[in-house]
Amino acid sequence: MGEEMATSAARIRLIEITPQPEKICWTCGIPGASIGVLHHGQILHRTAIGIENIDAGRPTHPSTIYGIGSLTKAFIAAGIAILVEEGKMEWTTPIKDLLPDFRSTDSYVQDHATVVDLLAHRTGLSFAAMEAFQGDGASLLPCSQILPCASTLTSVRSLREEWLYNSWGYSIAGLIIEQLSGKPVHAFLDDTFFKPLGLNKTSLRPDFERLGNAVAKPHAVLSNGIPVVLNHRQQFTDNVFEAAGGIFSNVDDLLTWSRFWLRCGPKDTTFPSSQLPDLLSAQIPIAQPSHLEKSYALGGWIRTQLPGSIGFMGDNAYILDDEPMPIVGGGLPSQLIYYHQGSTVGYFSNIALIPEIQSAIVVLTNGIGSADAADWLGQAVLQALLEPTAQPIDYLDWSERTVAKLKEYYAGLTQQIREERKPGTRPRDLRQYEGRYFNDLRNFFVEIRPSEKPAEEETLEMAFQGLDSQCYELRHLHDDTFKWSMTWDERARRGRYHCLDPDFYKFTFESTEPSSEIQHLVWANTPDTNYVYVKDS
Repeated sequence: MGEEMATSAARIRLIEITPQPEKICWTCGIPGASIGVLHHGQILHRTAIGIENIDAGRPTHPSTIYGIGSLTKAFIAAGIAILVEEGKMEWTTPIKDLLPDFRSTDSYVQDHATVVDLLAHRTGLSFAAMEAFQGDGASLLPCSQILPCASTLTSVRSLREEWLYNSWGYSIAGLIIEQLSGKPVHAFLDDTFFKPLGLNKTSLRPDFERLGNAVAKPHAVLSNGIPVVLNHRQQFTDNVFEAAGGIFSNVDDLLTWSRFWLRCGPKDTTFPSSQLPDLLSAQIPIAQPSHLEKSYALGGWIRTQLPGSIGFMGDNAYILDDEPMPIVGGGLPSQLIYYHQGSTVGYFSNIALIPEIQSAIVVLTNGIGSADAADWLGQAVLQALLEPTAQPIDYLDWSERTVAKLKEYYAGLTQQIREERKPGTRPRDLRQYEGRYFNDLRNFFVEIRPSEKPAEEETLEMAFQGLDSQCYELRHLHDDTFKWSMTWDERARRGRYHCLDPDFYKFTFESTEPSSEIQHLVWANTPDTNYVYVKDS
């Protein structure tokens, strides 16, 4: 009776907080969200907020399908566990023994890194993703380029020294699945998890035309707080990050999926229960120093001991930067939570498991907001699910503070770029900059083109991979340096994430001598790292 009463009280609390999630979505500029809660292994709460397509005005539903981004990683890790279960590999097998073509700039990583290092983000390799991932959800590099690109990643920490998030590891894990199973990764997931577990709305390669309005439209919020439908939905088919973030799913399927991680699903499935301890064990600490546990497990799970802060993976922690995140579960007995966050163009997601009470929370949203609504929504729902003696947190206030901080960043970014202008400096004849600039692998290039604007405006155009759909305006900043920064609204309409590093938007052209021809383009497309692109002769 005690458990039944507690469950009934939790259900009432979840219903009572409904106005708060609606206000959080509105504050963050998110048109719609679907939320589901599992409690003691049973569905306790399913709800939907707002609309799935702001142009058509269609409402969301708990069954609405969204891109789930990095929540995909749990499926990939579980797939690796299946291969371990079948004896096709071991957790300690070096990557080079599974993929003979695996190479690294760090010989120690090349010889000793294992699949656990990939799945736990502890290779120490940099996460240089900008060549593969640009605006409008375009796929700029195919899966055939995973290993070549990974071979160029530089070591910024020693192997297993520090947690450094890196989706390339899951891209490589996808190749391992294909190599050992003999199936494309999307077919392997279909046969191993989606079909056996009845995840009928979950796919790595969804048929968007057939699904139609069942899939939420992707959105991004403008500077005035109003969301707009994006012109393109990100396509992951044959994309280098397909295995790292390409799944589309809905709340109902992800609640079913959560049951198996909580070990409370049917026992006649192929889910590798004997591997769950390995998948959910701590592999490397994160967000240190911390008195309580904060670590990364396999399967795309962050382990956090409550009371403690969560949301470490999302935009809110990025925007708030040095401001501590709220402490969840204050005043309650300590318990462990597993969570992860995901994003893809026009969608943000959040999932949490609370094993002690056999509970799970799933939040899916359809917009790049001015704060990570999926994170704040998930935390608000978690607070309502936990005992009412917890110290209450006003998540609407946190949403408003995050939005205000982001607006400050954009204003500061504009001002910083303006201050970097050097009066009196002029570019060369603009024609000297034109051409194609290639990376070391020559699988990616930036094309510099003439602009249609008058010469006195000192502008050029640049296009990633020479694609018209990836064209941006380059404006002269000083000397041989140009910028391609955009206003908030320009960025939003192009389906680009918030990037608050001013150096990311600068291109510097170089030559061996001031009077000689331009030979290189330098772009800091990864924080604190300059990449040199060589002009094609």
